[in-house]
Amino acid sequence: MIHPLLSFASPSIPWPIGELGQLGLELLLWFGFNRVLVHLIRRAAALARSRAAAPGDQNRVDTLERMGVSVARVGLGIPMGLSVMDTLGINVKALMAGVGVAGLGISLAAQSIIRDFLSGFLILMENQFNVGEVVVIDGLAGTVEAFSLRCTRLRSLNGELIIIPNSQISRVVNHTRGWSVANVEVNIPYEEDPKGAMAAMEDCAAALMGEMGDVVIEPPVIQGIVDFKDSWMVLRALIKTVPGSQWEVGRRYRMLLKEAFDSRGIQFAYPHLDVSLLDPQRGKSPIP
Repeated sequence: MIHPLLSFASPSIPWPIGELGQLGLELLLWFGFNRVLVHLIRRAAALARSRAAAPGDQNRVDTLERMGVSVARVGLGIPMGLSVMDTLGINVKALMAGVGVAGLGISLAAQSIIRDFLSGFLILMENQFNVGEVVVIDGLAGTVEAFSLRCTRLRSLNGELIIIPNSQISRVVNHTRGWSVANVEVNIPYEEDPKGAMAAMEDCAAALMGEMGDVVIEPPVIQGIVDFKDSWMVLRALIKTVPGSQWEVGRRYRMLLKEAFDSRGIQFAYPHLDVSLLDPQRGKSPIP
């Protein structure tokens, strides 16, 4: 079937020249529509990104942009493929009827894939996580490297790529949403003065605010003694940070604590065992 535009221009164009011309026109139209639609999606994403205030909003826009471009290309590709098959003389109606009959069997065989797409859609709508965020999914930790309706890809701290079908995601722990907390615990022996150690922790907290006040949301909270162990006491400090900065802030605070404890002669606790030796004469049992 020759495209009406080509028929009007030259009614006597023979096959395959007319068919090739129509095919080229369809590909050109698809390319143009694809460029325009992707451009509009990226312009809308850029506008939303400029108005986003929190880093989490930026990640959300990035995720939606990637998903929108992918869906747009698939949405344009399906009718484009059907049009090309019709141009090549393939009976599209008969093909669709056959696909409809086989669709039931395919859907039964692809139930897990359908569940993956439905779960991915719900994850996207509920904004459970976005690309670039650090999450723990069913015990698997990593940074969300890519997300699609089919699966989620995590990059672990060791550089491993973890691919998780969306239908298998049952529990998500997001470490970079809203705000985060650096939980720093210090162990000191019972022989040390906890008040002196807490004073050093307070001084380090003030120094940390001076160095990293742009990522520390609130002044650190020194909770004091939170637990007693066999050979030491546990002191804790909680530092509220912007999302994703808790690890960097925690590392810096621990370094400040090490320097402060060393300068003040405060010892860190370490596992040790006290051994008491009995008098051999008094501790010996009579032998029958």
